[in-house]
Order: sequence, then structure tokens, then C-alpha cells
Amino acid sequence: MFDYFKLPSVALIALVTAAFTPAGVFCSRTLAAGNDLATNDTHGEKSPDDFCRNKQDGVYVIGGDPLVLSEGDSFNIHLFACRLTDGQTVQMQISGVASDDNLLEESYDVAAQKALSSRPGLSLEPVTSHDFQYRLSAGTYELNFPFKFARGRNFTGSDAAPWAPGKQEQIDFMIAPGSVNPATIHDSSTFKLVTEGPRFAGGDDRAVRWSILRSVPAIAAGESVIFELDESGAAIKKPTKIGIGIHPSSTVDEGAFQGKIGDAIAAAVPPGTYDPASGVLTFDAQTKFPIKFTMTARDDPKSGDFVLGLKDNETGEIDAGRAGVHLGDWTLPPAKPAMGVNMASGEFGQGTTFNKDYVYPENARIDWSKEQGFKILRVPFKFQNIQPGPDRDIRSQDLQELGRVASRCARNEIICILDMHNYGSYYSDDGKGFGLAGSNGVSNQKLAKLWANLSVHFKNNPYIWFGLMNEPHEQSALEWIKTANTIALAIRDAGVPNKIVFQGSYWDGAHSWDSSDNSVQVLKAYDPLNNFAVEAHQYLDLDSSGTSSFCMPLSGSHRLDPFTTWLKKYKMQGIIGEAGWANNFLCLHEGEDMLNSWKSAMATPSEGGYIGFTYWAAGPWWDKNYPYLVEPRPFPGGAAPPMLDQLKKYIPR
Repeated sequence: MFDYFKLPSVALIALVTAAFTPAGVFCSRTLAAGNDLATNDTHGEKSPDDFCRNKQDGVYVIGGDPLVLSEGDSFNIHLFACRLTDGQTVQMQISGVASDDNLLEESYDVAAQKALSSRPGLSLEPVTSHDFQYRLSAGTYELNFPFKFARGRNFTGSDAAPWAPGKQEQIDFMIAPGSVNPATIHDSSTFKLVTEGPRFAGGDDRAVRWSILRSVPAIAAGESVIFELDESGAAIKKPTKIGIGIHPSSTVDEGAFQGKIGDAIAAAVPPGTYDPASGVLTFDAQTKFPIKFTMTARDDPKSGDFVLGLKDNETGEIDAGRAGVHLGDWTLPPAKPAMGVNMASGEFGQGTTFNKDYVYPENARIDWSKEQGFKILRVPFKFQNIQPGPDRDIRSQDLQELGRVASRCARNEIICILDMHNYGSYYSDDGKGFGLAGSNGVSNQKLAKLWANLSVHFKNNPYIWFGLMNEPHEQSALEWIKTANTIALAIRDAGVPNKIVFQGSYWDGAHSWDSSDNSVQVLKAYDPLNNFAVEAHQYLDLDSSGTSSFCMPLSGSHRLDPFTTWLKKYKMQGIIGEAGWANNFLCLHEGEDMLNSWKSAMATPSEGGYIGFTYWAAGPWWDKNYPYLVEPRPFPGGAAPPMLDQLKKYIPR
């Protein structure tokens, strides 16, 4: 759940506007577009019937891969009409383009006319030069709005994406029900369209950060995987070298593929920049990242893991330094599905005084959890409370208290997810402030070192899992996965085998999993031991934020669907790390539907699905009037809210 009182103003704006919206209120579609979205846009590959299957009637607006858009790049906005009646209307506005449309090669009205030309019976009525009302026809169909970022424009010096290098500007696409016979607007995910200006020059070359990723965790015979080498942070100012090659941890060699790895890399880079004998790549200021190359498995490949690694970088730091794909049948280690709660309070405040600024669950609450039949708890903490600064030791009192929690959970045979509740941030390298992990001046490696140092204290306790970060939301999903993979590799390199729990970005919403690029980028999460799960959050109020006692009708039966479908498709293990609802008739009904949806999609040893559900929230410092409180007040002998009985009814047996 987000910290409502500590959100930056930009996030609050996105939160307020990015939602299912009643008539007359705009829903902001802030899209981060990727390089050449005309080729990378995955949403456009779905047929309208496939997209609308299992979705509610109405209108959805979807974008492509949220990356940084460069000059001359194309991108698409897709409007999906799902079972509309004739004459329904929507109003779509584009903002942030200035009066002369100089961010776009063609103006909005030209793109709109191109979109409408694909289907008869549609019309538009200008409200302003950047705001049109569309009269839609009956049926299920897609409208594609093609845009292209203009070349040679002047940047204003704004910074729409602090996770990206350089200066960015932003375009917002906002949609609302029309003024006559309004269509219902769905889909509440948040995106950014950012345009890349001059790259950050940096004080020195150490600000350059290298990563290697792969597109999917496993491939079968004849299937392909895309590896991508990326550089983020400071601009490369002079020619620099880095090595790439098959990592010693590989259990299969390139003979498992139809071609050689050296040939694939050479085909992806300019001539003369790759030496296949040494595996050295040479980059300069003109290199455009990421560098992507494809490997296709043979028809009868040997089963095992193929791992590529980076080494011998002349400049910068290597963050996510290796990535591997499994060839052949792939399943994650079996995990019995478990029901439980968030034992919150460790994230309540920031300070050095335990039991005054923050607190962890006492033994009595962990024992109470066992009495309820719960088998999983999520225990939030803040990095500021356990570590006084970057590269500093972990406070001994926090190690003692978290160790106590871990031991008590193990004694009660309860899984405990240690959840870093910091929304994607970490200390700046100089220790004077905070910033987005992996952004300029905020090292992924320092955050990964903290996690490695913490994790070694629990390496012999299999009941302890590591939730890498609560609700990243300002950085793109791609940038977050680079950070997450850096942490995961540090944990494994420390010899720690416990389960790792990855997250997506954009508040980690299950409902928006397929309409954001979480569905694409989180597939790139890499754990060398393949002992991991993926976490999503889902609330039932208007904007899925978990801040209201009102629940949206039908939210319980549908909002998990995008994440559930993704888990099943890719045989992933999933956890609903936060979900909550208030004590009233509608919310209890929707909560029951959500629990039904979760239980019906539990994982099996051979199929993906859910292995955990932790309700938000329990914990010692909640006020008795908190609408989502699930434990008795007074604790433990007071009357229990009805949500507790609901959870107990869905405990897997």
C-alpha cells in the first residue's frame, strides 16, 4: 500500500488522474514510449477479440513499451472498443505538446483522422485543437493512433523521467467519457511518454552503468530468446570497451542453438565494433542502446541453462552482469499456496529509535497468526531504519529484531517475506539524500550490497523470503528490473538460497499488468537459482490505491485477471502482496470474489499461479478505525472484523 502522506507531487497527480473515471473526469494516460515502438509494440499484435475477452464492456486506451523515446522514433496509442453500442462517445485530449505541436511530426488531428479511417461509421468533433470527441460505432474493434516524435526540436530543460538520463519532456494522453451517450472508460495503469534530450554528461565515467537482460526465462525446441545489452546513467563520452561471453555457470554451450553467439552479436552491432575472438565490444558516443540479439534453440537442444555475462568494463559499473535462459522443460521449485496478512508497522516512521519511530511484530502476533491458520506474513521495513547510510553496517538492534521475527516465524512454520517498503528509492551515493535506485547518483550496487549483507543472516532459514522493493512506481519497469536483477545476483553471489520476490513498477498493480509493460519487462527478472516469485498488489476502490472505504462493483471478480493470465501463460509463481477492503456490504462481497479468483488460480507443481496472499493489514500500530484493519481491537481478545473470517475461509488445506 502506498504511503499517502509521503508521495511526491508528481506521483500524487498520476495517482489522482490515472484510474477508471466517472463522467466528466479525465483519465490521464501518461505513456513512456520505447525506441521504434512501431516494431516493439506488443499490444497491437493482439486481435480486438482476444484483447476484449474476459474484459468488461467499454473503452481501453493502451500504449507500447515504456522506454525513452528518441528523435524520429514512432509510437502508437491503441483504443480498444469492447462490445460498444452504436453512437457511444469518448473524449480524448493530448497535452504537453505546446501550441505549435513541435513534439510531434504530425499534429494530433492528422493522427486521429488516420485512426478513424480504418473503420466506417466513426466521426470526431473538435473541442479544441488538442481535444476531440469521438463518436464510435457498435462492436469490438481497435483504433490505432500513429505518432512520430519530431526531429530537430529544442528541449525546454524539463525532466519528465528522473530515472532516465538527460532531459525529458512529456506528452499526456487523457481520455474521458463523452458528453453524449458516454462510453465507460476502463484501464487505470499509468505510463509516461518521455522524449530524450541531451544525455547526462556526468562528473566522471563511473556514472555509466551496464546491464545484460534476456527476454524470457525459458525456451523450448525451436523457440527464440532475445538478449539485450544496455547502458544507462551517464553518456559515453569516448570510446570504451566491455567484454561479453558465456558465463562459467552455463550448463549448456552455444551448440544448443541454431547459430553461434558471436555471429548473433556481430549482426547486432556496427562492423568493426565486436571482436569475436576476445568477446570485446567497443562503444562510443554514437552507439544507440540497447544492443539486442536473438538466439534460437535447436530442434533437439540439450536441457540446461545458457548464461551470458559481462566483464572487464573500462568505464562505469556493471549492475546486472549476467542473464540466463533455460532450455527445455522449466518449472519453479514447488511451493504450497499460503494465506496470510501484512504485519505492518516497521514502515510507519523513519528514525533511529525502535519502538518509538517504528516497530516490528511482537511474538504474540506471530503466534496469533498461526492460531488463525495463516502460513505467510509480509513484514515491511525501511532501509533508512536498518542502515544509517550507504555502505554503512546494518544496525545491530534491527538485525536482532528481524532475527527474532524470523525465528518465531520458523518456529510456527510461517513464511515471512521481509519487504523493503521504500517505493523504488535508496540513498544517494553521497549519503545526503534519496533518489530512485539506479538513477544518476543512486547506485544499484550499493542497494544490492545492503540486501546481500542482510540476506546472509537468514540463509539457513528457508521460511524467510526477500521482497526486494514495495511498489516501485516512478522508474520504468525496465529500469526497475535492472535494479532488481542487480540485487538478486548479489544475494545469490553471497551464497543465499532463499526465495526472492520480484515486483513490477507503476505501483505493481495486478489490474494493469497487461496494459503497462510489466507483462514484458518482468519476464526479464533473473534468478540464477530459479527460486523466485513475482508479486502484485490489488485494491478494490475506485483507483486501486487502497485509500477508500468504497469498492467498485465487479472489481473483485476481474482485477486480478491480467496478472493471473500472465502467471499461467509463463508458468510463474505469484503472490498478491497487498490487497484490502473495508467492512461494508459491497466491499465484503467484492473481497469474497477476489479471494475466489485467487484460490481458483493457485499454483500446482506443474502449472503457474498463486502461492501467496497477504492481506493489508494487521500490526500493532494501526488505529482501531482503520477501515482495512483485519485483526481484533483490542488485540487479541476483541471482536474480529469480518474480513478475518473471509481470509480464514480461503486458507488452502
